[in-house]
Amino acid sequence: MKSLLRRIRERSTAQEGTVLVLTSLLVVVMLGMAAFAVDYGWIFFNQLKTRKAAEAAALAGVVHMPLPGCADPDVGTEPYTVALDIAKANGYTHGVGGVTVTPSMGGTCNRLTVRITHTVPTFFMKAFGIATVAIDQEATAEQLPPLKIGSDESYLGEDPEVAGRDRDFWLATNGDWTPKGQGDPYTPYCNGAGWGPCTGTNSEFRSPSYWYAFDVPASEAGSSITFQVFDPQVNEGGLTVDYHRTHPDASGTEPVDYTFTVYAPDDTPNDWRDNSSVVCSRTFRREGQAGYDPADMDEWVSLCTTTGIEGIYVLSVQVTGDVSILNAWSLRALSNGSVNNDVAVYGLGSMSLWTPEAGSAPQFKLVKIDEIYAGQELVISLWDVGDIWDDGTLELMNPSSGAPINTLDCQVRTRDEQGGNPTAWTDDDGAGSFGECFLYISTQEHNNEWLDFQIRIPGDYTCEDDECWAYIRYGFFGSTTDRTTWSAQINGQPIHLVP
Repeated sequence: MKSLLRRIRERSTAQEGTVLVLTSLLVVVMLGMAAFAVDYGWIFFNQLKTRKAAEAAALAGVVHMPLPGCADPDVGTEPYTVALDIAKANGYTHGVGGVTVTPSMGGTCNRLTVRITHTVPTFFMKAFGIATVAIDQEATAEQLPPLKIGSDESYLGEDPEVAGRDRDFWLATNGDWTPKGQGDPYTPYCNGAGWGPCTGTNSEFRSPSYWYAFDVPASEAGSSITFQVFDPQVNEGGLTVDYHRTHPDASGTEPVDYTFTVYAPDDTPNDWRDNSSVVCSRTFRREGQAGYDPADMDEWVSLCTTTGIEGIYVLSVQVTGDVSILNAWSLRALSNGSVNNDVAVYGLGSMSLWTPEAGSAPQFKLVKIDEIYAGQELVISLWDVGDIWDDGTLELMNPSSGAPINTLDCQVRTRDEQGGNPTAWTDDDGAGSFGECFLYISTQEHNNEWLDFQIRIPGDYTCEDDECWAYIRYGFFGSTTDRTTWSAQINGQPIHLVP
């Protein structure tokens, strides 16, 4: 019996020793796993921190793209400098402590890629011969260019002096006391329809009312560029068919100033409201008012001439004076005195127009949907459109057979006089004669309200030149005239990260 008990005690002692060894080994393994977990957590934290810094640098730098001539963002350029400054503000100074910050073009002229590399020390991995780990993160940001509204040629609106430039519309701006329902949602202080009294406060009022682009390409840089306005004054007997109505609270002799200001290109081409370097500015008056020049009636008037640099010159239009008017005009650019040139004149964000003699089925260039907008959502907004005493149709399409625009479907909704209370998006009324975006409208249906079209552009969308234009086509039984404003925007942020 004693022998048996001794053997049991010896076996128990041996097992205890084995458990102790296994436990020790397990503790070592668990400590190693914990050590690796700490290091991997540290590495992940630094990767995420570096990624966020690269994203911030790319988003800040891409604001200043594209560069003239689609140049690379090299040392000394604004995108490069800003990207390095933002990376530094986030703890990554180029050339210090093994950090490299490399901005570069992200595949297109409107994209900036920022890559940040550096090393971080480890904690427990040093025991396995890994003292540092390399961190390499990059991010790409894109800035979508301004949509071209109305034209990409060297004139916008009618050009009565040049054959073949009959566009069936004038640009226009109403007075600041013209009821909003007269086709201009941004210039008037007040609301109201018809030519009756203004009522309430227009929440969409802005001053300046409109901005237009004179986009000078590299081929025109160094040329003598002249900015012209056709018949910029208010006169009722000219080709532009201006109107003047006495404000109910005024004598009928109230002054009005129409100011056209040209700003030089800056390094934030997507934001036309921040241009501050004035090239020239001219103010025009109403007929019968001191300062009115009858020689400017039905004539192209030069605002100024300058040596062109590549980029977008911005023209602002501002109206002051408590008046109820409609003033119509056109824009064009001359290059070295020639009307035939590569400068593109178009609306920025919106375009207000007057179609006094449009006929029964006119069609107009509305917005150019270039390939760069593939995968985006486009919203086209029409103010007070087709508010005539007739039934008809509206269609967004391209008259070219087989144009990609014609395959894009849309949804529609309306918004009230103040731009609020939107209805739910609904399907349009089916395919029209050219395209998929088609709507029946009845007499005065969209008087004094916004009509929105939402178009989702496929990710694989492609187009070439004039195929990229979306036209608006009126279909009415009688002769169509209209005073309306069109705007277009890409939903979401024009500056965004690219996955």
